[in-house]
Parts: sequence; C-alpha cells; structure tokens
Amino acid sequence: MVILYLVLLLVIPIPGDGQIDSLRNLIGRALIDQNVPLPIDWETNNMVLRKTTFELLHMNEVEYTQEGLFNVISKATLVDYDNKSDSLLLNELFIRSPRIDSLFYWRGSIPGTFLKSSYNSELLDKISFFVKPESVLYWESYTPYYLSFLNIEGIDSTLLFVKKNIKSINQLRKANNYFIEFDTMTINVCLARLGIMNDTVVIDQLKNYYKLQNSRTYLQYFRKLSQIRTKYAFQQIGDVLISDLEHIGSLEWKMDIYRMAISGFITYVLNFPDRSTKFQDNFDEWLKAKRSRGGSKNFSTKEYIEMARNWYIQNKDNLVLDYDKY
Repeated sequence: MVILYLVLLLVIPIPGDGQIDSLRNLIGRALIDQNVPLPIDWETNNMVLRKTTFELLHMNEVEYTQEGLFNVISKATLVDYDNKSDSLLLNELFIRSPRIDSLFYWRGSIPGTFLKSSYNSELLDKISFFVKPESVLYWESYTPYYLSFLNIEGIDSTLLFVKKNIKSINQLRKANNYFIEFDTMTINVCLARLGIMNDTVVIDQLKNYYKLQNSRTYLQYFRKLSQIRTKYAFQQIGDVLISDLEHIGSLEWKMDIYRMAISGFITYVLNFPDRSTKFQDNFDEWLKAKRSRGGSKNFSTKEYIEMARNWYIQNKDNLVLDYDKY
C-alpha cells in the first residue's frame, strides 16, 4: 500500500502548499460533517482529492464519523475509476468500519471493488465472514456476486448450500426482516463463473428466462453473461453483435443492443482494438457506449459497430479475457 502511495506522489501534479493546506482543512471538516461540499475535478479524475484524502487518513490521526468518511471517499472516487488510488481508499474505508455487517453498506462508495488486487489480506479476512452458511441471512442482493467475483475461499460450497435450501433460507430472511429473496438463477450464474456449473447450461437457462424480446431484456442478459465471464459467455455477446436481430422490429432497439455488446468487449476483453477507451474496470457503465466518446473514438456510430463486428469475426475463436484486470 505504501509503495502505491509513493507511485501516486510521483505521477500526480502537486498544487502549492496553500492549496493543499486548504484542501486538507476542507477534507478534515467533511470527515466529521457529511454536508461539507468537496471540489470535484473532472479533468484530472479527482487525483489531488484522492491523494490528499489518503494522505490525511493514512498518515495522520483524524476525527471522522462513518457518514463523513463515506461522504469524503465517495466524492474522491466519484469520477472514473482509478485502480491505484481507489484500492488505497477502499482499504482505508473498510478498515475503519467497526462492524462487519457494515462492510456491504459501505461497499457502494467505490466503483470497481470487484478487483481482488484492490484488497489487502486484512480486508479479505474480514469479508470471509460472509462465506459462512449462517451469514446468508445478512446477504444483500449483490452479495453472492461479490463473494464469487472475489473468489473468496469456501464461497462455492456456500452457494451450493444456498441453492439446495433456497426456499427455507428466503423464509428465514423474511422472518428476520430481510425481504430480498434469492433465486436459483442468481446462484447458477455465480456457480458458472466459478466453474462449478456448466456455462452452456446456465446460458441456455438465461435465454429462456429473458426471452430476448427488446433492448431491456438484452441488457439484463448481457450483464449476466459478463458475470459468468467465460470464453463461451463472451462469444454469446459477440454472436448477437454480428446477428441481424430480425425479431427486433425497432431499429433504435437494434442499435442499442449492438452498443451494449460493444460495451462488454471494451470493458473486458484484452486486445480489443480500442482498449484505451475503457472507462472503468467494472461493468456498471453499459450505456457509455451509447452516450460517450472514448478520446477521439466515437463508438456510438455505425462505423464503429462495423469495425467491432469485423474484429469479432476475426477473433471469435481466440478471445483472450483480461484476467489481470479482474
């Protein structure tokens, strides 16, 4: 962690002492009072705010409330994900969360937290509490994905336990005022990701479940494919990209579906021609491909879609997934 911090010092432009002191004072106030506004710098990805926040938390004893801490780190990491600084702040946030069951509440403050290299051993040890079968009563809707994405030891057997006892577990959760119910499809997707279930079987289940009748159902289908994260799952996204989608009557829906497919490759596949246009290391930004430009590349155009199709046709049998980033 300290090495990463030193790297940050080398690459981030350093404002004058007066500006830093003023920012430190502002952050110090915001750590106590969540209503104190903090400056957002969209051009530099908030790097000065990220660095100064980490420095203040890591190098000094500061007062803070949980709400203030959450507010400061949320604001510092608001702009696009940066794997170095966000991993530092992630650990600062979780280490300072006194209750184990607050971990998932605070998780939402930092994008890209499915990147395992962002966690230190102490934090991974804390998270392992949620792999115990008795902890499923406290799971949130995203908890099974979270634990399987990080591949926390023992999550495979716990997922199988949940699947086998899903009705009883949902009843117990409801009795304990946890009203989110788990379904077998959620568990199957996680098991396919871990290699416990056959991905072709689970993907066939997804096709039947979503019916794939419009852009909304394709969106949910693509998200599940990305969560399974196997070569075959990505081939299913690519096959949609090069299909005519004859059953989709709306041209606008077709274009949205193609852009969603492109977004999947931009985010996850190593050596995609415009890999530099990746926005984050997670998969929460589907519609960026519809609304945004990546540098000089406008991948919302028909020309970009055609380029992506040609790339997929040439590489569909040799997809290389970016496991180093995820």
